[in-house]
Amino acid sequence: MDKFLEKEFLHFDKWEGSNWERVSLTEDFSYKKNDEELIDFAIWLESFIVSEGFFKKANEFIEIMMRLKNEQEISIRETLVKRLHELIDVN
Repeated sequence: MDKFLEKEFLHFDKWEGSNWERVSLTEDFSYKKNDEELIDFAIWLESFIVSEGFFKKANEFIEIMMRLKNEQEISIRETLVKRLHELIDVN
């Protein structure tokens, strides 16, 4: 998303549970916010990511991922992962 919106990548000291979360995967991503067919989407996306609802969920997501990096207690990890699933479930 940062590359598409031509913003600086943000790096957090957090647990990387997937190879899909690596910046190197965006090297071949060629779409830009100013591509004619994507301008409307880019406008919507830029307004969405500054909304209060998105901001709260994004911050909670990052906080949980940072906690998961060092948390050893299984029951706490389970609770954190359950909350992650709740955050990303859009149903």
